[in-house]
Amino acid sequence: MSALAPPRLGGATAGTRLLQACARLRAYGILAVGEVAGDPAVTRQRLSDALVARFPAASGALLFWPEEGAVDDDGHLVRPVTLHCSDPGVVRAARAALAEQGLPAHPGPDPLTLCVAP
Repeated sequence: MSALAPPRLGGATAGTRLLQACARLRAYGILAVGEVAGDPAVTRQRLSDALVARFPAASGALLFWPEEGAVDDDGHLVRPVTLHCSDPGVVRAARAALAEQGLPAHPGPDPLTLCVAP
């Protein structure tokens, strides 16, 4: 394997592992979606409102990232991703799901964000 090859865990690329971490979060009732366009603060509120409207008993827990094209067609993470979370509990859950996939997450620009780099 080349020193420039993307990190792999169990044969999966970093982008694929990010998507697997999101699937894990969804299994726990956390809406986790990528490539959601718009201002993150407005998007967070819009997704939360839509989630509660559709599932009134839901916790409203969510995670999203706005960076379009962060994961390419081959599953490679091609640029850093800022994950925006609805609350500190989702930040902790996301950090754990990412760690389970071998992806380090670093604190983002505000307390409800995490950064994942390729």
